[in-house]
Amino acid sequence: TGLASCPQLERNLHASNDQPSSIINHQSSTMLFPAMHQLGVRSGASLYEFLHSASTRPLPASPAAAWEWVVSIPMQYKDWWWNLVSNDPLHVIVETTLLLSIVYMVVSRNTEGYKQHETERLSSKEQSDLLHEWKSKLRAPLVPSLQPANSTEDASAGSTATASSLGEAIPSIVVHKQKGRFMEIEIVDDGSGDEDGGGTNDADDGSNENRKKSGGSKHAKQEHQSDERTLHTVLNFASFDFWGMQSHDEDNINVDADDAITTAEGGSSAIKESSREALNKYGCGSCGPRGFYGTIDKHLELEDEISKFTQTEGAIMYSDGASTCSSTVAAFAKRGDLLIVDEGVYEPILTGVILSRATVKWFKHNDMEDLERVLTDVQETDRKLKRSSNAQRRFIVVEGLYKNLGTICPLEQLVRLKHKFHYRLILDESFSFGTLGKTGKGALELHGQRPMYDAEIMTIALENSIGSIGGVTVGNEEVVDHQRLSGAGYCFSASAPPFTASAAISTLHTMKNEPKIYQTLQSNIEYMFEQLKAKLHETNAKLSAAMAATATARVESLQAAGKQGSKKDKTKTKQNSSASSNNSQPVETISAPTLSMGVIAPMVVTSDERSPIVVAQFEHEIPNETKILNLVVRQCVKRGVAVVATGKQASSTALNTELAPAVRMTVTALHTKQDIDKVITALCDSLLQVCQGN
Repeated sequence: TGLASCPQLERNLHASNDQPSSIINHQSSTMLFPAMHQLGVRSGASLYEFLHSASTRPLPASPAAAWEWVVSIPMQYKDWWWNLVSNDPLHVIVETTLLLSIVYMVVSRNTEGYKQHETERLSSKEQSDLLHEWKSKLRAPLVPSLQPANSTEDASAGSTATASSLGEAIPSIVVHKQKGRFMEIEIVDDGSGDEDGGGTNDADDGSNENRKKSGGSKHAKQEHQSDERTLHTVLNFASFDFWGMQSHDEDNINVDADDAITTAEGGSSAIKESSREALNKYGCGSCGPRGFYGTIDKHLELEDEISKFTQTEGAIMYSDGASTCSSTVAAFAKRGDLLIVDEGVYEPILTGVILSRATVKWFKHNDMEDLERVLTDVQETDRKLKRSSNAQRRFIVVEGLYKNLGTICPLEQLVRLKHKFHYRLILDESFSFGTLGKTGKGALELHGQRPMYDAEIMTIALENSIGSIGGVTVGNEEVVDHQRLSGAGYCFSASAPPFTASAAISTLHTMKNEPKIYQTLQSNIEYMFEQLKAKLHETNAKLSAAMAATATARVESLQAAGKQGSKKDKTKTKQNSSASSNNSQPVETISAPTLSMGVIAPMVVTSDERSPIVVAQFEHEIPNETKILNLVVRQCVKRGVAVVATGKQASSTALNTELAPAVRMTVTALHTKQDIDKVITALCDSLLQVCQGN
């Protein structure tokens, strides 16, 4: 209607219609696209005529007339269309092409990769694994537990630990300071009563003398109690400072230490001195990510030093050890790529696997037969889909030394499979660097494999053996340069303070120039495994004998009670006698082996004998094993030794496999033989005390 009411447009259209066709053709011939000009003019005229006729045409007076008008529209459009075809076929071609394109886009469906997805459906085993994972980890319980939180689990199973001890709340332990091979801790007990939970055992070996008061009696405005804290000095078998480079304290040098320990103390002093010099020169922070203005010459010097030490072409430094492997995995694997991952990897690697959004297939921990099965299944899928192995990037992701399990990856067999099926290897050497191999270069050196060829990508945390903060990824130039633009932890996180890089450089020099520290560490590891296995064998024998004696005494007491009950029931009726015999049936089902071996299993060492991470756990699952091991760790702390309880309660729920409850101890170069004897004795004595319910 707006166009119909425009007098200027109407005059122009009439003027163009009054002009001779020769003039119009002449004007059109002077234009770049005359046909398109004519198309535009004629389209505008047709639109004007349609709108003008629609605005001037009276509305239908009746429904029948309205229906006739609606029915006449297709015929009018047909007449208009054929007239347009005869007068301007170019218009018809363009309009028809556009209409067909619109219809195609509306009704068409993107089927790219549809057939491939149809053929790559999950197998029945994969579906069962996903359902089991969802039920065990992701699904919330349908109803809340009917058992109180502080009650004993499976009390009817006959656990030897007393109900009162298993129901106790396990106190939290706060570490205040590390000094040498010792640490100062505070036991924060949520319950009431003595902070020590019943006092210190006689086997403390004078650890009470190491206690001291700190903090004074500060009173907060909201609280009316003193802030007095009791600190305990205990042997440190909990941290991963394998070379003793990050926890030296000049006031706490062991008088019984040998020359190797003295060398480690001196190396730690050198680290402090180099860090102090870097702090005075550069300040604390670097004030930006590496790619902007956060790169300092110390960062580049560390990358050069560690690449030379690992015999690789280059290295890239991250500001955090956990984000090193997380960012590295996510930098190389994207959506559509394939990751074959060991089920025993720890949380930072799992985070990188999740962030990559790649297709993930798991194989059983350190099971090379299962790995070959997974690789063969992928190969068979490639044959069915007629897909080349180069169609996607494929990686195998493992740890050299597994943090949660203390086991070592069998790299010789894994590398053989890697080359056979044409995969790349991402190897995390965070805990194996400085602890394995002839010179401490890690699991790759231990198995005689070559960097950059047998393992294309290697990640190393600087927070364990190096005694600093951060991490590095080493490999060829392509691996390093790719992460400078794709590593999230490198691009978006502030770079590490320069003094941390200086401390790492100082440790590398110590590792090169002081091999005696590494030899001491290896000697301590060997001594730890020999003594621990022998002591656990004795403890298991004592525990089995004690459990068998307890079970025998319980059976005899129940049988005696049954005999007394049968004598009293002689005067009763036959029906009551049969009822009493039914009530005495549990006495016949109780046997000594069930009570002894079914409740308390032998404790065994499950970690590798070459590993500084020592893991001990029950041979098979028993009732209340998590609480029992927590109490064992608590008793170890009372005996002056700090160890760690691991398992489901201490690990992420996102892990692919649920960790079994265990006790973890770490051996360092600072420990002496007397320290190792003390932690073994404390562990075995605590196990006996807790399991016997004392």
